Amino acid sequence: MHLTLRGDYYQGKFTAPNGLSGQESADERISRICPADLGLTLWQASIRYEHIEPVIDSAHSGFHHWRKTSLSERITYLKKFQAEAQKRKMEIAEAIAWETGKPLWEALTEANAIAAKVDVTIKDSLERVSNKTIHDVLPHIDGHIVFKPLGP
Repeated sequence: MHLTLRGDYYQGKFTAPNGLSGQESADERISRICPADLGLTLWQASIRYEHIEPVIDSAHSGFHHWRKTSLSERITYLKKFQAEAQKRKMEIAEAIAWETGKPLWEALTEANAIAAKVDVTIKDSLERVSNKTIHDVLPHIDGHIVFKPLGP
């Protein structure tokens, strides 16, 4: 199993921090050891804090775009994610198995659940964030519940 770390994803692209290869200076180094094989290091990364502000800026920028995205467009994106998760379920299962030490059959169950949760989100969650009108909360006055995104 070989994992390729591509760095942080923000502003529409992956940005590898300096020292991702472990050869250059880093503010912090992290690694993941396989719980099923304690001698196996799954990945190592060097973290540079210089990306924190650009990542936060990117999240705010994305939020302003995303909040204007229609419900039908959001559902389309969720369905695309679902299709990709289904297509790559074995890769996802292998990553889960390596990261957690779970047997592959159990990790595959989790990978399948990732795609299935899209349907649950679309079917069951939308009602929880739909605007509502409550008639006659006071005489001749209707109340309204309006959901608006607050931020990233």
